[in-house]
Amino acid sequence: MSVRTLLVLVALMIVDAAASPAAELGRRSGEAAAVAVGADLAGASLEDAEMPAIDLAAANLVGAGAQGVFATRARLQQSDLSSANLQTAYLLEVNLQGAVLAGANLQEADLSGANLRDADLSGAILQGANLRGAVLTGAILRGALLQGASLAHVSGLTQSQLESACADRTINLQGTGLAYPPHRPCCDEPGGCGE
Repeated sequence: MSVRTLLVLVALMIVDAAASPAAELGRRSGEAAAVAVGADLAGASLEDAEMPAIDLAAANLVGAGAQGVFATRARLQQSDLSSANLQTAYLLEVNLQGAVLAGANLQEADLSGANLRDADLSGAILQGANLRGAVLTGAILRGALLQGASLAHVSGLTQSQLESACADRTINLQGTGLAYPPHRPCCDEPGGCGE
């Protein structure tokens, strides 16, 4: 493990509630457990890290390895997560408003209740992801791979947004009022929707 990765992990560690009653109070009141606004964590190794309610707004997480990360209610608005590996990440109710997730791997990630308003998900891999109840107003989904994703009860998603992505009849559109998009041949590479 590199010194930089070690420093990143130390900076993101959540203080044990028994050692700091204030930390537990902060979590109960909805305050961020740790703050690293604008941090440069490009390429950081954060696999399986536990970072509930962390505030990483405007952070650079380009190419970060965060597979399996637990970051429920995290604040990542305006962050750059391009090409990050967030496969199987638990991102319940995370704030990703205006974030860049172009080419990110979010396969089988749980983004239920997430705020993805104005987020750039172009070419992102969202196969099997759970976006139930997420806000997708203004989100860019061009070329995103959505096969098997749950979009049940999402808000702000338009038919045009859906048709710009690579989706098929395996997606769950319950409660959206949207129709399955016309079939488009897709490949397994980010941005791989052919015309």
